[in-house]
Amino acid sequence: MAEVLGISYRMLDSYLKESSQVHLYPLLPKIIAYLPELNRNWLYFGEGLPNLDKIEAELEESTTDAPAQDIDLAEVVIRQSKTIEQLTETNRKLTEQLLKLSLKGE
Repeated sequence: MAEVLGISYRMLDSYLKESSQVHLYPLLPKIIAYLPELNRNWLYFGEGLPNLDKIEAELEESTTDAPAQDIDLAEVVIRQSKTIEQLTETNRKLTEQLLKLSLKGE
């Protein structure tokens, strides 16, 4: 993973310590690009399950015996989750821009 991120193993190891995890934030987009099955909300915020495939599999399991209306609702949940991920990414980008602008103003 260190090679993928373009850093040394020792540096990655130090970033994984709780006191240094702030250094991981700029690397998170690379991690998502390398491991697209990771749930972005889990990686960024620790919310939900780590693996999107697991989320979809659990959703499918829970809807296999469900009436058609419930299956439609499951599809809506999946679409809404993807929309939330997109909005979270937009929020992150806007926050970055705001920070850059505030630093320029100092």
